Amino acid sequence: MLAVLLTLAAVNLICLVLLLLRRPAATAAVDPRTTQIPDQLTRLDAHFDSLDRHLRNEVAQLRTDIASEAQRTREASEAASTALRTEITRNIAALGNNLTTGLDSFREDNKTSATGLRAAVIDQMNAITQRLTAFTSESTQQQTILRESLNNKLNELTTSNSGHQEKLRTVVEERLILKFLNANVSADEVMMKRFVHELRYSRKITHKNVIRIYDFLYIKGNYAISMEYFPSHTLGGEIVNEKPVAIKRAIKFGIDIATGMAVAHQAGIVHRDLKPANILIDNDGLLKIVDFGVAAAQTQGDTQLTKTGYVIGSPKYMAPEQILGKKVDERADIYSLGVILYEMLSGVPPYSRGDHMSVMYQHVQGKARPPIDINKELPLELNNLVMQCMALDKAKRAQTMDELRLALEKFL
Repeated sequence: MLAVLLTLAAVNLICLVLLLLRRPAATAAVDPRTTQIPDQLTRLDAHFDSLDRHLRNEVAQLRTDIASEAQRTREASEAASTALRTEITRNIAALGNNLTTGLDSFREDNKTSATGLRAAVIDQMNAITQRLTAFTSESTQQQTILRESLNNKLNELTTSNSGHQEKLRTVVEERLILKFLNANVSADEVMMKRFVHELRYSRKITHKNVIRIYDFLYIKGNYAISMEYFPSHTLGGEIVNEKPVAIKRAIKFGIDIATGMAVAHQAGIVHRDLKPANILIDNDGLLKIVDFGVAAAQTQGDTQLTKTGYVIGSPKYMAPEQILGKKVDERADIYSLGVILYEMLSGVPPYSRGDHMSVMYQHVQGKARPPIDINKELPLELNNLVMQCMALDKAKRAQTMDELRLALEKFL
């Protein structure tokens, strides 16, 4: 198109020059040869007119070709788009049919497996009761006194997440807590398995920073765990109105949690549900970790508790690999402790916007605001340590609770 326009401009310029040349001079002498010029100019004008018509025809034809090609392109694009929409619609319909078929099959399989699992759990619990009964008959005099005194020593009823607890006043010169499984959920195989997990793993741990578990009991048709009585409040009670805990106090709590969990990890136990509600503190500042009900042996990583469709843990404090259903190890607890430290030092958890699913998605994204942006008094090195504990890549976190404890002790 540009070439055509340039040609037209050149032709017009030549015509202008020729017109100027055709004008006769007023005073010039007549040259005999000029008598031939009019004929030549006439022929030249005719030639230029022909050339102009030709160029105009070429431009018109070019425009027509361009319009036709554009129309063909639009028609081809619309046809391709229609075919693609048809194919996508067909694929979505097929996927929906497959998903419906799969869900129906899953429901049928799940009904069968759930019935079998419930029966197996009941049988297992009966066997455990029988073994514990046999063990009780052969146990020490102190254990015998404990069981004979249970019914007339119960008082001061309190409530817990798993059901309810009853405090024992002075059994063999020691106060105990009984943690009962609520009757409404006692037939739930997942809850029953969680209860057994809490006993099996927690009683392996003996440390001042971990609540002591004593025994598993069956009293008047109810299952219960006897544990250490510890008058206290939760760590959540230390974080009031989104105000940070004093730095030295927060570091001390972090060290105590790391110390207690180091003992659990040495016993091969991952807590998987570390959170302020599971950290108890008494009036003297003694800290104890509770509720190993979702704990798992490190050698198992993902237990049967995670294979029933449940997400085990608390969304605000769960490690990304735990949310994604991957195998967890002690570094998942280190991540949770990092979140707890973040909340103590800043006054707010790193991720809390939206519902549980939104919070878990934020953990997986790992874009927490550094706590030093919220609490300007934090040392930069302490800020970096907290963010390291919350790294998405568990290989970049502190690798053991002892390593984290030593790092925290440098700030005291």
